[in-house]
Amino acid sequence: MSKKSQYVNWTKDTNHVDPDTEIVFVKIKNKKKESILLGWCYRPPSSDLSYANSLTNSIRSLTQHNSSSSVRIGGDFNLPDIQQEDHQITGHSIT
Repeated sequence: MSKKSQYVNWTKDTNHVDPDTEIVFVKIKNKKKESILLGWCYRPPSSDLSYANSLTNSIRSLTQHNSSSSVRIGGDFNLPDIQQEDHQITGHSIT
């Protein structure tokens, strides 16, 4: 899917994503042909390490196939071992 406006051209990239992961990436190019790869990810709280690995592999593949783009990733990774107040890791519940 590709869309254009007078300012940007954007494309949804699903070619390098594991279909079992909840992830969406779009590439946005400005008039100068500079591109940004924006990603949104969701990791269900009940998922196991194999899901986390699939998510990681999808992100790795997308960034490798778009190496000239700046990359920004956000989302809900549901990582209960990371304390939001001080960003300390307190355990290893995803195994």
